[in-house]
Amino acid sequence: MGVWHLATISNSNQEVDFERAVLQKMHSRQRWGKFHIRRDKVAHSGFPGHLRGEVSEAIDLLIKRGWVMYHDRSKGAISLNPAFRKEILDKIGEAIKY
Repeated sequence: MGVWHLATISNSNQEVDFERAVLQKMHSRQRWGKFHIRRDKVAHSGFPGHLRGEVSEAIDLLIKRGWVMYHDRSKGAISLNPAFRKEILDKIGEAIKY
């Protein structure tokens, strides 16, 4: 299920897991370690404008947890932390591929 599908669920009365959606978006674009993406690009890619605040909060929580790390703080570039690969893949429901 793509991020845009998770975001559109919010129009119904179901709870959306924004952390999972952010992790899924970054994983699908292979943004691990040195491969980064701008934070605002994640928030604007596939999420409706009225949900970008929740997406930004989810990114903040993932950074505090250590699953997402700043690649270049001055440019707002972030990437998935490879040290938490197993936990991240468990969260998004992907099989671990070595």
